[in-house]
Amino acid sequence: MVSFQGSVLGALLTLLGWDGTDFRNVKVDSDGHPQVDVLSVADLSGALEAVDTDGLVAYIAKFSGSWTALSLDSGSRLMVAVDVAALPSDAATETSLQGVEDRIGALSTPAAESVNWQLNKILTQVTTPPLPSDAATETSLQGIEDAIPDQLIGYVDTYAERISDPNAAAGTNILIGTSVPANKLYVVTAVLTFNDNSAMGPVMLYRYTGSTTTGLKRVASLAVDDGLNWEGMLVLKEGETIRASLQGCTLNDDIYLDIQGWEATI
Repeated sequence: MVSFQGSVLGALLTLLGWDGTDFRNVKVDSDGHPQVDVLSVADLSGALEAVDTDGLVAYIAKFSGSWTALSLDSGSRLMVAVDVAALPSDAATETSLQGVEDRIGALSTPAAESVNWQLNKILTQVTTPPLPSDAATETSLQGIEDAIPDQLIGYVDTYAERISDPNAAAGTNILIGTSVPANKLYVVTAVLTFNDNSAMGPVMLYRYTGSTTTGLKRVASLAVDDGLNWEGMLVLKEGETIRASLQGCTLNDDIYLDIQGWEATI
């Protein structure tokens, strides 16, 4: 018989357990809950378990079968220890990286012989190479500027005019172009003179400076309507003129002087 239940006066119930030799009372707490001693449990080695207590402590089983509490930070985050493998022999370290930084050098004030120091030296030589001994300098250019009058030359307009005399005197006649005004230059490129009525000669084209005459072209004689022409480039300054000397004219001949070029302001 494994268990026995009896009744005493219909009021008292007793639960007994048979251990094979004797009957024994089943132990309960003050609330009547049976109290059981567990003599053996299944092997939980390697399993995970969470024990819900007032402190909510979590446990993890090692492969050895023992239980170890997990480490949590103040925010209840799991803290894990990570095994770091040894670095390769040629891996960069804080010391080696510092060495690289020292060799490169700072950008603003790099150490002597560093990479940036060498680059600054190269850039300085590239941007400011030594000048040849006969190179123009600020001083020499200033000397040139001081030697040249403070004038600017600029194109203003074409210069073209015709000077004519329909009532030439018998013999020699001189036709005179416009005198160059102040602050101007005349750049003469072509000059022509001719007689519509008679042959004449000699004929000469020249520049007159106010005191000297510089010949441009001269012929011994010209047929009727045959012109004396000069082409080139001649700069006239203030007060100078282009002139034509026509000798051997007949009274009341029509004679002409054409001048072309351009004028500039100085």
